Amino acid sequence: LFSVEDLKSKLEMIKGIITETRFTSSEKIILVQSQLIDEFTSIVNDYFKSDIDEITEANINIPTNKIRYTSPIKYRGLENDSVYLITKEINDSTKIQNFVGATRAMNALKIILWI
Repeated sequence: LFSVEDLKSKLEMIKGIITETRFTSSEKIILVQSQLIDEFTSIVNDYFKSDIDEITEANINIPTNKIRYTSPIKYRGLENDSVYLITKEINDSTKIQNFVGATRAMNALKIILWI
């Protein structure tokens, strides 16, 4: 469980996900709580466009060297080796998305509180 509050710590956390070598890019998925997806997309587009890509219906089955991200609800029914779950908080209002996101992980789960 990690906590990031300012832009610098958020950028460092995302860079850490990119450079983590235990899993390949295709074995990683970043699941972002729906309330945070716009902010996360903005940061990715500004700083990490060459390394991270949003999953869409058009590209979901196309292999890539980029790490992909989406919301936990959109990723329901799928799984990946390593899941990075970015959530605003852990409480009753976020429990469904957090549960769905956490149960997508086959080998590793990292929860990031995005404050």
